[in-house]
Amino acid sequence: MTKGSQLFVLLISLSVFSACTAQRLLKNEIYLLNNCGQTLQIVVANDSNIGLPERTLDIAPGNRELIGFYNSYGEDVIGQIQDSYKLTIATNHGASQQIDGSTLRSHLRNIEKRDEGSTRQWIVEDRSFCPSNGTSAP
Repeated sequence: MTKGSQLFVLLISLSVFSACTAQRLLKNEIYLLNNCGQTLQIVVANDSNIGLPERTLDIAPGNRELIGFYNSYGEDVIGQIQDSYKLTIATNHGASQQIDGSTLRSHLRNIEKRDEGSTRQWIVEDRSFCPSNGTSAP
């Protein structure tokens, strides 16, 4: 290999290396917007890749709460949601529903993501996340 070829390989290697190390960290946030007309109680588990603990939250009508948070270097959030993801949504009237990882991934495929710099957001506004009377699972 000539000195010119060696220099070229070195420059290519350095540019590839710098491109890999220059990747920016993205925050992927998934929110549930309460369009159900009543306060919801939610329990969220296995909803991040940073070890967030299980959380119990109340969401007033018209408000939203974080139901998923995943750091990435460009990967799509849909591929990061674990099968063990669990969202339980309940009302004061006894209606409840559970959303698993597969169901959430399916819903997110139909939601346009919002890019705000290094933060990407998906907002679930679908009324199918509103529990009906009795217990159901989508």
